[in-house]
Amino acid sequence: CHSRTHGLKPPTEGWIYDSCEDTEEFGEEQCEYCGTDLRYVHVLYHPDWGFYRVGCHCADELLNNDLTASKKEKECKEIAKKWDTFINSPKWKQRKNGHFHKTNDIEFCIWNNKSYFTLKINKYGDCYFVGKYDSLERAKSAAFEYLHPEIFKPANEIQEDESIQLPLHIP
Repeated sequence: CHSRTHGLKPPTEGWIYDSCEDTEEFGEEQCEYCGTDLRYVHVLYHPDWGFYRVGCHCADELLNNDLTASKKEKECKEIAKKWDTFINSPKWKQRKNGHFHKTNDIEFCIWNNKSYFTLKINKYGDCYFVGKYDSLERAKSAAFEYLHPEIFKPANEIQEDESIQLPLHIP
C-alpha cells in the first residue's frame, strides 16, 4: 500500500521532538497514532506531516526508539510533582487578609480581592506586583513560575543542551 506516500499515514522517520504537556487528567486526550488515552502528551513535528500529539511509547517508536519521549515524560512528571507540592504546601498560611508563603528570602503574598486574586512578591525587602489572577491556584502557579524560571523560559532562550522544553501545561 502507498498510503504513507500519499500522506494518509504518518511517516515512520524524520520526526523532531517538540514538547511534553501534562493534561492533568488521564484520558483528557488520545494518542493520534494509536488512540490510547493519555495524561502526558508528546508533541512531535515532521516537515511533511506537521504536529502530531502522541503518547510516550508511540513517540519513542516514531523517534526510532531514542527514548527522548521517555526522558521528557519523566521530567514532566517531576515538574508536575514539584508544582503540586508547592501549590499544596503547608507553608502556605491563610490569614484574614490573604495567603502567604515564605521560602528562602522570598515571600509570596496573595490577596483575595473578591473578583480576583493579586500576587505580590517580597524579595530582599523589595515588593513586586506580579499580577491579577482568576483563582488562588493560578496565583500560586505564577509564584511557582517565579521560583522556577528555568522551566518557563521562552523556547527561543533554551539552549540545545538544556533538558526542559516548552510548552508545558500547568494550570
